[in-house]
Amino acid sequence: MFSRRNDRTQTMASSGCGPTALAMIVSTLTGNTVYPYAVAEFAVANGLRSYNLGTYNTAPGVVATAHGLNYQVINRNQIRGSLNSHSLVYVGVTGAPFTSPTGGHIVVISGVQTRNGVQYYSIFDPNFSNYLARGVFNHNAIVVVGNGQILMRADALDRLVNFVAVISRD
Repeated sequence: MFSRRNDRTQTMASSGCGPTALAMIVSTLTGNTVYPYAVAEFAVANGLRSYNLGTYNTAPGVVATAHGLNYQVINRNQIRGSLNSHSLVYVGVTGAPFTSPTGGHIVVISGVQTRNGVQYYSIFDPNFSNYLARGVFNHNAIVVVGNGQILMRADALDRLVNFVAVISRD
């Protein structure tokens, strides 16, 4: 259960993308294994879990700081310039292929690459199955790499972004 109000329908499966994304980031940048459930417990204990909608946007900063990492809110135009070997980007998105048009979801951007003159973000998604369920999205914008990783055209993702933070170890 991942709930502030002891609601058994609020689970890691239904609303745990934020803690899972943060666990991926912290584990990668620190070299220490941090499990999503531990981040979820920390979020609930520290008031970072909303009553109904998942993890607050303040969670990445509090979690990053607790693990000795740096944190900065940026805008979508700063994503490319923020990516390096010591940083990952925590991104809140809305809409297909990640969620319904009004739902929210968190993914992690680990890099950017160019293919045939087009820029793609390398994205790790805590709920990779979303891509299989969203038939309405232009799948020419996505390349499935596997193991929860996709490449998505930067211009396509930019339209879905509603929150961005860079987390780094330097």
